[in-house]
Amino acid sequence: HLPLYRQHQRLADAGIQVSRSSLTQWTQRAIDLLRPIVEAQHRHLLQSRVLAMDETPIKAGREKQGKLRQAYLWPIYGQ
Repeated sequence: HLPLYRQHQRLADAGIQVSRSSLTQWTQRAIDLLRPIVEAQHRHLLQSRVLAMDETPIKAGREKQGKLRQAYLWPIYGQ
C-alpha cells in the first residue's frame, strides 16, 4: 500500500497525469463498492462456532529517520 501522494508521484514519474482529487475520488468509490462485500464477510465470520485471532508483529512507519517501529496485525478467522 502506498499513500495517495506517493501513488500520484509514481504516476507522474511514469508520464501519467492524474489529479490527486481524482485519485481520492476513485479510492473512495472503490471503498464504497467493496463495503457490502466486507460487511457480508464480517457477518459470516461472526456466525462461526469458533472465532480465533492471531497477533502478528510487523515493522511499519518510521519512528526516526531510517528506523521502522513495531506494529501489529490482528487477523480474525472462524470455523
